[in-house]
Amino acid sequence: LNSRALANRYDGNGSPTVTVEPFDSTTNMWHLVAAQGTVNDIGIYLLEYGSGKIPNNSDWSYSADIKGTGKVKNFGIEDSIKSQVTGTIGSDWSRISQTGHVNEPKYKTIIMYFDITDSPLDVYIKLPKLELGNVPTDWTPAPEDLSGATAKAQLTADNATLSINNYKTDADGRISKAQADIEVNAKAITQKVSQTDYD
Repeated sequence: LNSRALANRYDGNGSPTVTVEPFDSTTNMWHLVAAQGTVNDIGIYLLEYGSGKIPNNSDWSYSADIKGTGKVKNFGIEDSIKSQVTGTIGSDWSRISQTGHVNEPKYKTIIMYFDITDSPLDVYIKLPKLELGNVPTDWTPAPEDLSGATAKAQLTADNATLSINNYKTDADGRISKAQADIEVNAKAITQKVSQTDYD
């Protein structure tokens, strides 16, 4: 939910420095920083976020855009069987994901954990997406986010259609007038050329 602006409710694990910073006018990103050390599960988590969204005994996938420096350790529902993380952290934005299967955990907490035993952590994360199934897809807004905006979007679409139709009518009128003017001018030019040739 509200994955452009990001959840206001998150907790840190292993004491990283975490801030929410703007990426652009509509999208925020988490910024995680930690010094190199002995902790290999440092990051943030969303307590019980998967509860009510991912049923027991289901496959899931979790993905996000990420860039910076660090090594991803775990990404997705904590108490579940997880695959290897797909994707890497680099200086350009890339999509990383992890898939898994959840049985019947007490909590369905979403984790974004990193390993800092070999290097410090300095990463940005944006546009997270939790999905049913084991095939992560490109980011889209949550259906619940869309339902609240449906009426506004429909009104915007209706107004755009009305504007297009008005423009089309107006443009058609101008085109018709221009075509008529061209025909009149063409006749005048033909008559003038013929008269000049005769003279």
